[in-house]
Amino acid sequence: AQQVADERHALVRTGEAVYLAAAPHWTDALNQAHNGVFRLASYVLSFAQGRQVLFRHLSVEDECRLFRFEGGGRVGIPSKNPARVLPDKIPEFASKSMEFLDSASARNRTHAVDAMSWVNETIMASIANEELRFTALWLALESLVLADDDVETPGGFLTDEQAARLRKAVLHWAKKERLEDKKRSLLGGRLGALYRGTISERISEFAEAHRVPLSSGELKDIVDARNLIHHEPWTMSRALDDVSESLDRLVCRSLCTVLGLDWRSYLNSSYQLKDSTAASS
Repeated sequence: AQQVADERHALVRTGEAVYLAAAPHWTDALNQAHNGVFRLASYVLSFAQGRQVLFRHLSVEDECRLFRFEGGGRVGIPSKNPARVLPDKIPEFASKSMEFLDSASARNRTHAVDAMSWVNETIMASIANEELRFTALWLALESLVLADDDVETPGGFLTDEQAARLRKAVLHWAKKERLEDKKRSLLGGRLGALYRGTISERISEFAEAHRVPLSSGELKDIVDARNLIHHEPWTMSRALDDVSESLDRLVCRSLCTVLGLDWRSYLNSSYQLKDSTAASS
């Protein structure tokens, strides 16, 4: 739809949407609209356009308890950056993404909605600081990686039974040594890496499984930045925004593949191949 600037609120109106809901009362239908398709569409369109896209000014028609809601325009705050998805591809991207995410099993299996909502947090984080943007992107990546069924557990050389026995034996030893609770808890966490794999290994396996380009250097920078942000002051010589850009490319490419879409066909030029090479661990 033709974009019309709303100067009073510095917003942009980008179209309208209609939702039909069968419900016993209009309030039930309204709940369906807000928590169903409009909420999902807001996530998808915000991701695609790189700015907040909200649905407002709903009207309702009661036709024998089939309620028709008409959104009075998708409204969002303009972004200085170009849309993530190529403008002429946004309708197709939105349609295919909504079709995929309409399935509850797909949402639960992939955590794609959670990841998309975290990516969208970077829109607001852009007016705060780079650490918030990086953290939101990291949480998006974790949502996808830890939920993904295609990733084989790295370092999975122990069966579940063997891992349980090892954990029990080590924690029993820790108790005999009278280690304090905090150290025992940390020890238990370190054991997890033996049979679940480290987060670096899981990200690498995820990227390879989904054929998302990721060099070992990029992965190391991203994980190092995550560790420093969580545990130490920022001390890396490389600027954090450079690492955030690498993470942003990884997350957005990955999200497209999880949605069953080829990121090369939809994402803008900044997400296309640059210094990234074939995925490697």
